[in-house]
Amino acid sequence: MTVLQVADLRFGYAGDTLFEGVTFSLSIGDRVALVAPNGSGKTTLLRILAGEIDADRGSSVLRRDATLGFYRQSHEIAAEGDVLGAFMAGFRRSGRAARRAATGAIRGGQRRGRGAGSSR
Repeated sequence: MTVLQVADLRFGYAGDTLFEGVTFSLSIGDRVALVAPNGSGKTTLLRILAGEIDADRGSSVLRRDATLGFYRQSHEIAAEGDVLGAFMAGFRRSGRAARRAATGAIRGGQRRGRGAGSSR
């Protein structure tokens, strides 16, 4: 059963063709890898399939009861703070508790759970 059908996709920027003639189909259970050199349009193709941008030509049809998702290769973060702060910004927890959870800090004898050598 086909879940994604792509036919004759073309995309380019300012007259320069990034890719053209992209045609394929994916069926339930298929496993695929999108492998090509940097700058060849892999992310652009995924953005077209996700409906974020339009192709110059061609079509892509996703089965009605199917969902498409992909993990972005880069994320926008504020250019302030430290790496740990940027990492933690992606979580709903905030403040000191989040920093302690991420770094595994145990202060003042506060230990949760029973590990090896526990006297409880």
